[in-house]
Amino acid sequence: MYFLAGGKSITICQGGVLRFFVIIEKRAGCGGRPDGSEAILLGAITSRCPACGTLNRAPADRMGKTGRCGMCRAEISFPVRPVTPVELTDANFDREVRAAGYPALVEFWSPSCGHCIGMAPVLDELARELAGRVKVAKLDVTANPKTASVFGVTGTPTFVLFRGGREAARFVGAMPRAELTRRLAGAGLL
Repeated sequence: MYFLAGGKSITICQGGVLRFFVIIEKRAGCGGRPDGSEAILLGAITSRCPACGTLNRAPADRMGKTGRCGMCRAEISFPVRPVTPVELTDANFDREVRAAGYPALVEFWSPSCGHCIGMAPVLDELARELAGRVKVAKLDVTANPKTASVFGVTGTPTFVLFRGGREAARFVGAMPRAELTRRLAGAGLL
């Protein structure tokens, strides 16, 4: 069993990425540090350095604040959690989804699709609920046909869950929020 030890934190640079840990106390047995405590990685947010491109991680309470890149020491900002899905294009898809350090749920949609328009509030809710754990994004297949064809999207709405830059699950068609949540849980996301 672990207990917070005064809320102290330490920063460790591993491979050019800042890692923030909270010192905890392990009451049963010896911990990983000489004083019997251990360091664990807490829920974190990430921000890519505009100067060198390194992905930097910070604790969630740093949202909306600035920091320094662990690689080049340039100033970076940790944006506030997005409350709406990220708008994707053919140009930014790889950077936003495939290179993301955490899972991404992408809706392939069309502005002329009534079911897609009806799913927008559901996706907005999921973006707020899953912020910091899953990137929720939308790709307009009419304006970005290249990416849609790469993934074989022939009907909208199509939801694709990416893990480690690869497709992990696919759900096709409009569905109530409860059904989408159930499917995401079945894919091991929730």
